Amino acid sequence: KKRSTIEKIFKIAKQVYGVKNLHVYHKEGAYWKIFIGFYFSCLLYQDLKDEKINVDRAVGLFGDNTDVW
Repeated sequence: KKRSTIEKIFKIAKQVYGVKNLHVYHKEGAYWKIFIGFYFSCLLYQDLKDEKINVDRAVGLFGDNTDVW
């Protein structure tokens, strides 16, 4: 169950907050962007679970439409 939760948080970070497009070795401030992306991913995951919303479906609806950076 923990692994599933972690995988969903990574999925949110990749699809919603654009963490997949960061290259740590040459981007200015990439570590902070990754930290912030995963922090907000955890908050979003908690909100979705509290509201009893299917995480996979919610991420699929607004996932690839935005890139925060």
